[in-house]
Amino acid sequence: MNWGRRAAFGAAVALAALFGAATADAAITCVPYARKESGLKLYGDGWTWWRQAEGKYARNQSPRPGAVLVFDRIGAMRHGHVAVVKQTVDKRRIVVDHANWGGPGVRKGQIHKGVAVIDTSAANDWSSVRVWYAPGRDFGTRDYPTLGFVHTSAPGVDDGPSKAKKNPTAKLKTAKAKTSPVPRPADKPAPTLPVQIAELPDRL
Repeated sequence: MNWGRRAAFGAAVALAALFGAATADAAITCVPYARKESGLKLYGDGWTWWRQAEGKYARNQSPRPGAVLVFDRIGAMRHGHVAVVKQTVDKRRIVVDHANWGGPGVRKGQIHKGVAVIDTSAANDWSSVRVWYAPGRDFGTRDYPTLGFVHTSAPGVDDGPSKAKKNPTAKLKTAKAKTSPVPRPADKPAPTLPVQIAELPDRL
């Protein structure tokens, strides 16, 4: 990484430390927040946004400002998660805004702005990431499986398949798998989405 990009990412990390938590009166889940910030007309659990977007919005493994990064469902994060890309620093580093990202020392329902995210996938396909953890002032030890980026543009030539989408229960390989195994998504089959997507409650 050149010095300009390093400085930019350092600034992003500083923003994450300073603005990682919103004011105490903010309480919102990730889906309505991402929908408002991105303009995407998608609803329901965060992990379903990838499949909902098929044929409606462009999807690929390349981050761009305004796109939404879709996290797969795993363990306690059974509804998945969505975050809005605000800045791309380099091919493995982005800055996002998102809401309701919980953890020790982090109150759920808060809005977090200027949060640094790094791609930890071996193939640099953004199939697994680490998220800046403000209380620890580090990226933590957990790799989160992701499905890809949903863009506000219509489907087109920039669409690309997601490896995670093809086999959501497969164990994702990351560059740091030996020291930090990637959590497995739930092994039960994904439910069929109802016809009325808008009737799905927003979760996480």
